[in-house]
Amino acid sequence: MSRQIGHSLHPAAWWLWALGCAAVATITTNLVILALLASVITTVVLLRRGQEPHSKNFRIYAWLAVLVLVIRVVFRLVFQGSGPTVLLTLPSLTLPRILTGARILGVISAEALVGGLVVGGQLALLILCLGAANSLANPKRLLNAMPAALYELGTAIVVAVTVFPQLAQSAQRVNRARHLRDDTGGWRQLIRSIAMPVLADSLDRSLLLAKSMAVRGYGRRVSRGQNQRLLTTGLLIVAVVALSLGAFTNQSWGWLALIVGVGLGWLGIHLIGRRNQRTPFRVEPWGWPEWLVAACGLAAVLAITFLKITAPAIANPPASPLAWPGLAWPVIWLIVVCLAPVFINSGGDSND
Repeated sequence: MSRQIGHSLHPAAWWLWALGCAAVATITTNLVILALLASVITTVVLLRRGQEPHSKNFRIYAWLAVLVLVIRVVFRLVFQGSGPTVLLTLPSLTLPRILTGARILGVISAEALVGGLVVGGQLALLILCLGAANSLANPKRLLNAMPAALYELGTAIVVAVTVFPQLAQSAQRVNRARHLRDDTGGWRQLIRSIAMPVLADSLDRSLLLAKSMAVRGYGRRVSRGQNQRLLTTGLLIVAVVALSLGAFTNQSWGWLALIVGVGLGWLGIHLIGRRNQRTPFRVEPWGWPEWLVAACGLAAVLAITFLKITAPAIANPPASPLAWPGLAWPVIWLIVVCLAPVFINSGGDSND
């Protein structure tokens, strides 16, 4: 299918790219790589996001990531601050044995600070990846592109990942209306003039969504026989077992189990999809720009995996003794492929 002028990238391509960046965050503990990746994700979002309401919520995710990072560092310094490189010595407090006997404060070391930054940075980067996917990929288009067999699951996931942005948008609209009315008051007035309208607005939008889904015949199924239901259920069970065996075994037949699991899973999903027939208004095109963006996420995972195999001290620097994290050419490749979606256009669009 030819791509229309102004049509943005397929939302699944952005999600695959974001998932690749998130996988990198879970593999490496190099603070330099985590910081560079956070900068790259922010740059891609700022340069490729559109003008839709969902595209303007990345700032909320960024502040949430900073908050998680600060909380994780503070907890690490308060409860596990000891180490060989002492930065600061504070008065300590030992809790009673009934409260685990933990020691609070005391010695604050550089190792504890770096450890808190690493763990907090990984969590913060995962939040940034989720925010980037939500800002770049239109959730309604993503739901429209879901296979028929995964439509119900996709609906639940889309609703789950868009609840926070929808609440933020409702809060912004209510707060803007409050300022236009010059409504300034105390905390009680603030709760009455913001919290309740936000909840009411969210409820109204949920009811509107439910009505639109009912009008479109959501949940319609084609009647199938008992034998076909047993067949599809059996295929999915065998697929899950095969995938589990292939993922958690070190035997030579592990790859064969993975291939069999993927094949049987695809066949089961295809058969289930025939029961959930639906006609989308517009089929989302998937062309070479989408393949390139998705390949960037995969290339990032391959780069960090290659770095972990060839230079484990760079991918996962030792916690002690402290040293400046090194870099290697796979890191440069990692940053380049993560930044590449900035230059990949979808044939006339600018953004989602």
